[in-house]
Amino acid sequence: MRFQLTRCAALALILAPASGILRSAHAGPLEQTSVDQGATWVVHIDIEAALRSVLGKFLIEKSSPDLDKAIAAFKARFAIDPRTDLRGITLYGTGADEDTTGVIAGNENIKTFFDSLPREGMSDYKLEDSGGMHSWITEGKRCYAAVRAHPGTKSQLAIFSSNKARLEKSLAVIDGSVPTLATAEPSVLTEKARDGAILFAAAKDMEQSVSKKAKSNVIQRTREMRVEMGERATADGADTAEGKREMYVEGVLTSASAESALKMKNLSMGALAVAQSALASMPETASLAPLMNGFSMETSGSRLIVNYRRGTDRIMEALKQVAAKIEVTEKGINAGVEIKDKKSDDSDAPAKDAPAKERKDPKDGGG
Repeated sequence: MRFQLTRCAALALILAPASGILRSAHAGPLEQTSVDQGATWVVHIDIEAALRSVLGKFLIEKSSPDLDKAIAAFKARFAIDPRTDLRGITLYGTGADEDTTGVIAGNENIKTFFDSLPREGMSDYKLEDSGGMHSWITEGKRCYAAVRAHPGTKSQLAIFSSNKARLEKSLAVIDGSVPTLATAEPSVLTEKARDGAILFAAAKDMEQSVSKKAKSNVIQRTREMRVEMGERATADGADTAEGKREMYVEGVLTSASAESALKMKNLSMGALAVAQSALASMPETASLAPLMNGFSMETSGSRLIVNYRRGTDRIMEALKQVAAKIEVTEKGINAGVEIKDKKSDDSDAPAKDAPAKERKDPKDGGG
């Protein structure tokens, strides 16, 4: 298994650039029936949960006008609006090199996107013979994709891969002719995320390739992992000092031994301390540093258990402070540029009241 993002899967992320800007999307939790039973890792973004979250609404409100222009240009070119036509994204791999599959859920406009590919001059575009499969060259590598109706729903699914055989099997998964994750043996991949989870990621059998190739000492010692992140009501639903809702992260990393788990904990705590110090050292991000105190870590045998909890009210207040300081900094930079430009203009302009040079009369001995 190579735990990596291929160019074609990267295209899936380009089509869904950030869950926070998809204003009218609906996806829901991971659809296990869209994932191959043989998957050894999976990542899922629940856009519906992101849009419900306080943080998601804040990101939408603060989205850059330039980003809106870019999306408008993308829609004009490909007849698809990522803010309204795309609903969710899942990435998974099954063990072979470069076998990443990307699955995007959306509406009928996904078909329109693929219809637009030939006229947009995609490099060496082809409509393959089997199953309405599209292919084209991107960065020197052929990418394969196809569209299928999602069984039992009104959604359309766009499936991507850089491997034709891999895509054909992924399509068979969608069509129901190949076993799916829904019928797999229980594992970290089959454990369902709680309501409100925005991001779900899990991997197993990591010692076969991921741990050996990873540069991170933590990943090198990891055998399997499961992480989810989202927003939820506080445990008792009470209005606490930080509000009624909280952002959370829950992670479990299984190592080769209890000793390795302890080393993973120490390394992770050290990394958090460095990150917190870096945030605190910069005026624009200093308000984020206290948020790092929400992390806790403990070991249980060979497992490292990571938890994070912080009230959304506290997080929002910190983000607003960051946004305000960045705005002040940008205004100062812009004002400085304007002053510099004005001084430059003034230095180039002739002086209006400068005295004329005296011309000496030859009779006075001037020549």
